[in-house]
Amino acid sequence: MMKNPIILLFFLVFTGCASLVYQAEDYEALYGPSTPKQRRLTEEDAALSQRQNKVSFYQDVKPILDSRCVVCHGCYDAPCQLKLGSGEGIDRGATKQIVYDISRLKAAAPTRLFIDAWDTAGWRRKDFYPVLNERRDSEDANLDNSVLAKLIQLKRQNPLPDTGKLDKDFAFDISRDLQCPTVEEFPKYQHQHPQWGMPYALPGLSQKEEDTLLRWLQEGAKVEPLPTLSNQSVATIAKWESYFNGPTLKHHLVSRYLYEHLFIGHLHFQGHPEQEFFRLGNMRMGLINNIRYTVAYRQDYSI
Repeated sequence: MMKNPIILLFFLVFTGCASLVYQAEDYEALYGPSTPKQRRLTEEDAALSQRQNKVSFYQDVKPILDSRCVVCHGCYDAPCQLKLGSGEGIDRGATKQIVYDISRLKAAAPTRLFIDAWDTAGWRRKDFYPVLNERRDSEDANLDNSVLAKLIQLKRQNPLPDTGKLDKDFAFDISRDLQCPTVEEFPKYQHQHPQWGMPYALPGLSQKEEDTLLRWLQEGAKVEPLPTLSNQSVATIAKWESYFNGPTLKHHLVSRYLYEHLFIGHLHFQGHPEQEFFRLGNMRMGLINNIRYTVAYRQDYSI
């Protein structure tokens, strides 16, 4: 039993006020249950979207992300593993799992985009949570239920000063504790770190850039279909896969060597369409079993 009733009263009042400050909305009651959505448009839906003058991911959104976001959110060890270089990375979302943990004694299951899970539902089973709305589809829900939208709006509400040093609240060391709030946890994050809107510790987006991203989110964060591979590239892939999976020990050794040195890079076949880039696929039993290709604009070097 606590001897000082005043201290007990103060503790109860303080914790009660804190819970009110950090209380999140009941998103399921507001917008229904959460489930992954189909973000990739069909050819017909993409044509309709263009006629309706909706925001294009590749032409409007991706150039902003490439210039302002992927410098931090483009690599395997991106903060919260949130990768903003591709539609699949954004739809995958974020996680509280850290990639590099010096205290880890056992191997951790890798979380490589395009490799360790093939759809958003698979990433949810690996404890990735959405930064886009995955509840009922409406303009209000698409913004209110999106961590990405809230981080952009937080920056607008609390802009950094134009001159002087950054506040000591900002941390940049590689071992810093990352804050990876879900939409339910965002009120606490916003209260504790009001200056931590995105881009983190950098000048805010221009009004035009912000409006473009928020409009894209409001419209459901749709992504146009990837261009169909040329017949020339299909034949070239088949040729290289045949070589990589050759039967001799020489094939095995060369394949493994190339994979270990090039798996993280993007490859382009000379003389092929300039927007086609490729990646070496998974290694299984010491062999490369396929080439994983990505086809996008030339500025798309996201991993």
